[in-house]
Amino acid sequence: MKLTLWNIGKVLNLYKNKAVGITIAYSSGVIINLITEADSMSELLTICLDWNRPAILVMWVMVIGSILMLVLASIIASINRSQSPAAVFQKIMLMHTAPELNAFGRNDLSWGYNKNIHRSKDPMGWLPEAFAVASYVDNREFEYPIKNESLPDYTRKEYALFLESEKAKECIAKRNNEDRFAAMRIEPNFNKKEQKVSISLLRTDWLSLQFSWNYMRLLDGKNEPIVNKSHLGAVQQAIGRVFMDSEQSNDYLINSLCLHLILETSDGKAVLARISQNKKNDYPSTWAATLGEQIERRDFYDEKENRMLPDFVQRWTKRAFEEELRISDKDREERESELEEYVDMKSLRVLSVDFEGDIYNIALTAVVRLKMCIQQLVEHKSLWIDREEATEFIAVDEKQIRDILLHYPSNRHAYHPSSYLRLLMFHLYKTGTNELCRAFCEDYKALREK
Repeated sequence: MKLTLWNIGKVLNLYKNKAVGITIAYSSGVIINLITEADSMSELLTICLDWNRPAILVMWVMVIGSILMLVLASIIASINRSQSPAAVFQKIMLMHTAPELNAFGRNDLSWGYNKNIHRSKDPMGWLPEAFAVASYVDNREFEYPIKNESLPDYTRKEYALFLESEKAKECIAKRNNEDRFAAMRIEPNFNKKEQKVSISLLRTDWLSLQFSWNYMRLLDGKNEPIVNKSHLGAVQQAIGRVFMDSEQSNDYLINSLCLHLILETSDGKAVLARISQNKKNDYPSTWAATLGEQIERRDFYDEKENRMLPDFVQRWTKRAFEEELRISDKDREERESELEEYVDMKSLRVLSVDFEGDIYNIALTAVVRLKMCIQQLVEHKSLWIDREEATEFIAVDEKQIRDILLHYPSNRHAYHPSSYLRLLMFHLYKTGTNELCRAFCEDYKALREK
């Protein structure tokens, strides 16, 4: 066995309790004998300090030795914890996380400008049926409710001026100011028997969303940080509300709840899609893991029966396949649907609820397995690719994921800001926490040694 702090600590932890137990037993016997010998308490204390008596000398050696062993074991354990793969990975992760998000100090995963709000305790994620829309407020009060004096440019007055702009008027004239649905509260119930996640939604619209995103934006359209933001303090205050279980968070959560869906190939790799240049408002030409789709009313609400739909995550996912990749769930004559042919919907899992710091948004990160490898996917690309959404696909394994993440931010122009955390969650899903931490530490060390 090598003489390392880890091995020394392991030995100390193995024997410290036995040493303390033996010391207590021996000392108790010695003291009991001395009590019968001494006539008073002061005489007992005097005898106990008589090191010329072998039994007493052995007792004190054992006591001092046990104390030193406990102190040494505690010090070494503290050092080992600070040098453990989990602790080192935490430091690596913080180095690769935007300082605006690091300020909140939650012990969850983050990378770049994205951070977990909630994460499944199981690396394999939540079953989709664990999610439920608990309430839905269908009014337009959320168009712009902000009256906070610390956000002077983020008010109804400024929003009213924004609506008078030519861009906003054109959007309204063309009937493109569509409904969007803001996540007001997302509350996991970590009951051991049954884990549920309830979501409260409120209706807003596209122009409200654009105004909010433009004000809160931390990255420009080219993935560059926006420097010298005069209202950064207000933005950080708003972001802080996202990570607080507070009713006051409603004042800031103008968002459009989004699904970040990672496609996993049949051979266990994550699919990256290159975003079309036509998507000017979503980092065109960058790689995304894999697609994103904002929630719509039909995903979670049944108009005919006037009730919430229990399977809204599955419905949302199916619509994403239909609209983003042209894969339909409709049955073909005497054959399974395209969705059944290409996708294993039973594998669908929600890994986390995440905060998108680049534009101030909330998203569910999920993964679903394809029934084909990347080569088959590319062969079918004429059926899959909607040129308005994506132009090509590649697949990356865990080693490639670590390489992408560890080269952030030098590669930030190549990847969508949300892809880094999505890929980290996929790695966790594939390997679990211990292997993820170990692998990142080894790769980070090798990268530094180059």
